[in-house]
Amino acid sequence: MSDSLRQFNLKRNHSIVQHRIKTILCYVIDNYKLLVADGTKYDLLKIKETSTYKVEDYLSNELVDKYLKMNLHLINNSQLSKIIITKQSEEQYVDVINKKNRPDKIDIYITNLNINRFLEDNPVQPYFAIECKRIRKQSCIKEYVSDIRKFCNREYKFTRLPFEGQIAFIENPEYDPAYVSTEINKELLSRNDITTKKFLEKELFHCEFNESYHSIHVKNFVPNNSFSIYHLLFNYQTLLV
Repeated sequence: MSDSLRQFNLKRNHSIVQHRIKTILCYVIDNYKLLVADGTKYDLLKIKETSTYKVEDYLSNELVDKYLKMNLHLINNSQLSKIIITKQSEEQYVDVINKKNRPDKIDIYITNLNINRFLEDNPVQPYFAIECKRIRKQSCIKEYVSDIRKFCNREYKFTRLPFEGQIAFIENPEYDPAYVSTEINKELLSRNDITTKKFLEKELFHCEFNESYHSIHVKNFVPNNSFSIYHLLFNYQTLLV
């Protein structure tokens, strides 16, 4: 199957699907706020001693298992009543650099979005992916942007929407979201392997959360379609011990 962007009728259905994606992101924010309100704490040393998971995988798994999967009744959209959210799922893509089929591990995998009718000639359930990264030091900014490069170089085998999600778990007390977003934009500006049509700009779609951003980039293969990324910058500094 060709890249999902070529199957997506942008002119007619872009705003409908985009609104649904923003509803999902608002739901993710609601659950982050619940996690904070619960007084959740994560002992990084204990995680490393008792688990073989990478810490960022552990944190994203906790968000999925204890919150996103448990609170689906809070989604304020009847069209998403059958949504499915899973962790560490896998899809396939073709790497446009070496033309090989590869597995794509997705941190937060969301499907049953009730949007099949908006996609042309599509027998497969479309999905929305959210990738997560810890932000602890400057090199983590480069890793975060490297995930954007991956989006640019991957031709997904099944129907991945022209919207991506990225969550930053900000752990460094010297980094606030404004600093992180600025540094991401600086790194994007320095990259010649990522074409950016719109650098990270604040786009607020939750009335009680001010650190959501939107950027637009271009696929590195013909027909060089554009895709959006929604960035959620979560403050995890007070959650870690």
